[in-house]
Amino acid sequence: MTTLPRLLLFAATLGLAACAPDPGPPPGGTPDGLEVRVLRVGDGPVARSGDVVKAHYTGWLYDEREPGRQGAEFDSSRPRGEPLVFVLGQGRVIPPHQPLLFEVELVGIDAAP
Repeated sequence: MTTLPRLLLFAATLGLAACAPDPGPPPGGTPDGLEVRVLRVGDGPVARSGDVVKAHYTGWLYDEREPGRQGAEFDSSRPRGEPLVFVLGQGRVIPPHQPLLFEVELVGIDAAP
């Protein structure tokens, strides 16, 4: 496929995406803002922006109708037995307009150079 047909296909795809109706609020409600709960304070080093951190996590859809507002679990590193490894402070992306809950256990830090 040449460049012009590819560009036209791309433009048509963007146009169709822009026509999608607003899905409205999630069925489980929406949180008022960011809430942080410390479940257990650790005694290890403090992670800083730029450090490579290792963390186990579990993510749930937000649902104000459920205990702890934890709706359906959508992902967890625990069953895989491998923590998520990432550079702290790099703005990892979460899907837009989706209220989520996460439980995170920091299991390691490699200090930034």
